[in-house]
Amino acid sequence: SSHYRSPVDFSYERIDEIRQSWEKIVIAYRKILKKESKEGESFIDDIRKYRSMFEDAMDDDFNTPEAISAIQLFVNFINKNMDGMGAGDIEESIKFFNDIDSILKIIPSGKVAEERIIELILSIRKMARERKLYDISDYIREKLRENNINVEDMQEGQIWYRK
Repeated sequence: SSHYRSPVDFSYERIDEIRQSWEKIVIAYRKILKKESKEGESFIDDIRKYRSMFEDAMDDDFNTPEAISAIQLFVNFINKNMDGMGAGDIEESIKFFNDIDSILKIIPSGKVAEERIIELILSIRKMARERKLYDISDYIREKLRENNINVEDMQEGQIWYRK
């Protein structure tokens, strides 16, 4: 990473790394949106620590490499601790993601036609699973995977992301 005043070190490999990092952010955001709330907020101080790191970086002459680093640490934390999060933790995490997006515009907003089609396919897959038609459900998952779309089943429902 480099500050905006530093020369740019371009490579296609680096572009791919950045794309993967961005996808992790979007996936964590989608997962936390679906997470069911239970009482408690055992991670609120940790979440606020990552928010503070992000805000300090942005206040430091818009130091985006440091800000992105704080976001990545936050996403890793979320992925590691999501199952133990209470309602307050989830709410604070969603608020932080939304605040990040209000500044950096990195989380896709609205649904394009392709996303609506994928969600329609996933609703059909869900109906197949509910009717115990697992061969159809597995077939849909495999066909999506062949098209670089991964489906992850969670207690709260399905999420999908490009791979």
